[in-house]
Amino acid sequence: MRKMALLTAVVCLISCYGMNAFGQTSHFVGPSKGTTNGAASGPNHMNNMCSSTYTAAAHMCNVDEFVLTAALGSNKAMWAQPRFSNCYADSGAPTICYENGLGWDTPSAISATCNEWRSISGSAGPFTGTTVSNVSTTGFSVSDTEPCSNVHYIACCSPEN
Repeated sequence: MRKMALLTAVVCLISCYGMNAFGQTSHFVGPSKGTTNGAASGPNHMNNMCSSTYTAAAHMCNVDEFVLTAALGSNKAMWAQPRFSNCYADSGAPTICYENGLGWDTPSAISATCNEWRSISGSAGPFTGTTVSNVSTTGFSVSDTEPCSNVHYIACCSPEN
């Protein structure tokens, strides 16, 4: 039980404060230079679009990185990776997770990634993905129902200034 509590504390420390596994804080640096649909050959391609726009350390933001660091902006929708800040399972109850901007929900409800960022539609489709935007009045908006066929910029984050 103590090991689980320690693991939960470490996971929260990393995810709740926007740090990556190396203890670096990543922050929103801007949209990618180009646009893509939600099935752009996977997250590696999206990360490469960010690193070619900014620096080698830039990557597709997860929702929490974006929500915790985005400033008021242009209302431009951008693809982002879902992030589970806090997930827990009570004995006999389903696992529930908290993601900034989406609140409490089941893991499947907040893990929209255009079928692993590789499919626009399929037998279960059409698929949807996660987008974020820095809204000029409220600071941010998060959606996990964006059709994967839509074309958007990618929200880019980096641990570098």
